[in-house]
Amino acid sequence: MLKVIYSNNMVQLAARLADLQQSQPLSPLEAETVIVQSNELSRWLSLFLAQHHGIASHIDFPYPSAFIWALFRRLLPDIPKQSSFSTDAMAWQIYELLPACCNQSGFEAITAYLDDRDDPVKRYALAHRIADSFDQYLMYRPDWIQRWEQGEKPHWQAMLWQKLIAGDSSPKHRANLLAQLKVYLSSQQDIPTGLPSRIAIFGLSALPPVYLELFELMARHCDIYLFVLSPSEEYWGDLVDEKTRSKQLLSSPEQASYSTIDHPLLASLGKQGQEFFEQLQGCQHQDEQLFVPPQPTHLLGKLQHDIFELSQFENNSQQKYQVGAEDDSIMIHACHSAMREVEVLHDQLLALFERHPELSPTDVVVMTPDVDIYSPWIDAVFANAATEHFIPYGIADSGIQQQSRVKSEAKRS
Repeated sequence: MLKVIYSNNMVQLAARLADLQQSQPLSPLEAETVIVQSNELSRWLSLFLAQHHGIASHIDFPYPSAFIWALFRRLLPDIPKQSSFSTDAMAWQIYELLPACCNQSGFEAITAYLDDRDDPVKRYALAHRIADSFDQYLMYRPDWIQRWEQGEKPHWQAMLWQKLIAGDSSPKHRANLLAQLKVYLSSQQDIPTGLPSRIAIFGLSALPPVYLELFELMARHCDIYLFVLSPSEEYWGDLVDEKTRSKQLLSSPEQASYSTIDHPLLASLGKQGQEFFEQLQGCQHQDEQLFVPPQPTHLLGKLQHDIFELSQFENNSQQKYQVGAEDDSIMIHACHSAMREVEVLHDQLLALFERHPELSPTDVVVMTPDVDIYSPWIDAVFANAATEHFIPYGIADSGIQQQSRVKSEAKRS
């Protein structure tokens, strides 16, 4: 059974997962499997479950790709612990292949980029970029990989892939293993040994189509609960922004009549979630809705309410929302440097905790376009605050140079 639980509130989804675990407990010796997309989400969710149950233990929080690879090892024969087609592994193999590819027919673009100096740093950067592209192809375009392995050579990427798998008649990469696992699951009548009896997929904003197809097959043998954060209880799969609608009107007026322009912010910034929402509509599943209508009592609530209702936005002065003098739900601060931004952030957080004593640092997430730019200033401001002004913090998703002080100092020198 595949069941999708929709809500516009993450707390509602977490409470539903907690109720599921309490009302339908697994065997004491079986671990609960909750697939997440980040360590921060797994930490928040484990704290929530611990608060709800009194304790949270024997819960695995794998990433989607790690879970799928572990499933390969449990259900298919002779699968290695580490994939030789991971991005890092492929990067080093491609690094070794690139010099031989230079000056060969079809690799003119590679030859021109690397030139005759053969800078190892530049070559590795290119190899890693190519490996990352191949990794994406394995998930999102397995049909390309299949045609390349059958001998098609439309461009240099196909030829490089054929060199990468040379001598391996049955390469154990995700595209091939996913196809094998689908055949295996489709042929099984009973629950395969090694398949969890229940899987929860929590808070993911996107999934490769091949993964979603696999979960749909697995749902024939076990219960799969997909907890999806959706900004609106209305159907928003046909939502487009003004630019897209204008293009549709020019190219296909009939197609444009099927799309709608409602809230422009959701239409322009919610494309990834919209694609995932559309993917789910194509799956056979049961659905449950736990939506909580936002209250338009302040500016942020008004914005959330308009998105929730898919209200059409009109630039009309008579319809403008009057913001109260005490309304600080949305604030914009113009700062002259990254350090000043962090200082203002620290001050605003202290004021927020003072106004709302029920809040704690675990309830706050700070988002930046590039955390590595801000990491030194975050440590300088937050770590050196006075005892009475200290706010516990952690920096997530920073690069390896920021994680290692030795490497950071080496780069500076």
